Amino acid sequence: MYIGVSMFLQAHFAEFQALFDKISPVQGMLLFVVLTTATVMIPFTSIIPVIPLAVALWGWWPTALLCTFAWTLGGQILFEVSRLLGRTKMMKYLPPAQIETLHTLIRDKGLIHSILIRMVVHGDIVSYAFGLFTKVNRWEFFLITAVGVFPSALLYSLFGELPVKYQLLMAVVILFFLVLYWIPDIRKHRKKAS
Repeated sequence: MYIGVSMFLQAHFAEFQALFDKISPVQGMLLFVVLTTATVMIPFTSIIPVIPLAVALWGWWPTALLCTFAWTLGGQILFEVSRLLGRTKMMKYLPPAQIETLHTLIRDKGLIHSILIRMVVHGDIVSYAFGLFTKVNRWEFFLITAVGVFPSALLYSLFGELPVKYQLLMAVVILFFLVLYWIPDIRKHRKKAS
């Protein structure tokens, strides 16, 4: 979807520019932050396909900062909600197997581990898990989230500025390395199944 949106925007940017000229950049950025924050809090939603539009309108650096701010804000809200509701209330909504997985993943192992987890695993469930299973305070979580999501925000924004042919090339390279990473797991799973 990301590459498709980029192709469409690069082909029809003049029409989008005319549409967005009717509102101020500040209003557009505020709307983008609100929508991005909401997508963090609503499961199975993502703002990522809209990032190329933001990059086209404001550039890659402002888009990266806006994404970082919004993803951090959304994550912080979910962290606070999980702390407010507490473990007993939140456990009613999570399957036991998922609870165990999250607990193992998020266990207090230090700041660097927490930042790495935040870099790799985005989304609402990680914020809830930090609130439920760690002793991290709100300011530590804010720092963990901001530092953890910034590289992704930067990469998505830079990726959105590339011509589509380079985006496709990068997507193929990323898929290649993902497949190489998963091959040992697939072989291990097949051996267990037989």
